[in-house]
Amino acid sequence: MENYRQLISSIRNKLPKTDLHILSIPPVDEEAVKQEPRDANITDYNQALDQLADEMKVDYADLSTLFAANKIRYADNGVHFKPDFYPLLLDCLMEFVKEGSGRLGVSAARLTVLVPR
Repeated sequence: MENYRQLISSIRNKLPKTDLHILSIPPVDEEAVKQEPRDANITDYNQALDQLADEMKVDYADLSTLFAANKIRYADNGVHFKPDFYPLLLDCLMEFVKEGSGRLGVSAARLTVLVPR
C-alpha cells in the first residue's frame, strides 16, 4: 500500500485539481489462483485499498456487487474478462457517476487510477 500512497501523493502534488478514484480489484477464477497464489488475497487487498482511500481522501469504487451479481466469463487466462463483460462494467461505472453513489463521482477534471493486480 505504501507504493499507492506515494503514487497518490505524487499525483496530487503534480495535479492538485484532479480527483482520484481507486477501483476494487476484480476476482479471478480458481485456475488463476492456482497459477498465482497471491490472487487468493484479493478480498483482503480490496479492504486495504478501501482503507487507503479513506485515509488519503480518495474515491473508492467497490465493484464487488457487480461481480457477485453477474456470471463473469473469463478469457483463457482466468484473469481478464471476455469482451462481452466490459459493457456491463462500463454501465456500472456510469451508474456510479450518474447517481454519485458510493464514493465515486464525476467532475470536469477526473483521473481514474486503476490499481493493477
